[in-house]
Amino acid sequence: MNKAMQAVANYFKKNDWNFELDEEHGVLQTGMQGENAKFKCYAIVEDSILQFLTVFPSNVSEKKRSEIAEFITRACYNLKVGRLEMDYNDGEVRFHTSSLFAGEVPAEEVIHGVVGYNLVQADKHYPAMMSITFGGAKPAEVVEKFRLG
Repeated sequence: MNKAMQAVANYFKKNDWNFELDEEHGVLQTGMQGENAKFKCYAIVEDSILQFLTVFPSNVSEKKRSEIAEFITRACYNLKVGRLEMDYNDGEVRFHTSSLFAGEVPAEEVIHGVVGYNLVQADKHYPAMMSITFGGAKPAEVVEKFRLG
């Protein structure tokens, strides 16, 4: 594990998070129980960029993907940090944050910002997406209702 990834692992340990290192892919895997769902999370550090991905627990069905794509576009329009992403092939949705860092390792404040903001946003956006996927709500209305974007 390189020094930058070790800094992220140390942050997880300090916050009593369980995690695993996928050495083959250079990824730290963890999970988070939010107010609205349980998420799988991944930390990646490469080329002085810290990335944190929170994968939503439900993939979007093929018939709902265009509506969720509209929701993602509308919800992300005014986001200053981070983004929602959907894999059109399988319907996986995730929230992605990242930050450049100087030196060999990201500062703890950078790790906290990238990880913390990501988790809050993922938990905030998940029920909005579910209201479209399973509740029949319209993307524009959901974004307005949840004050997303």
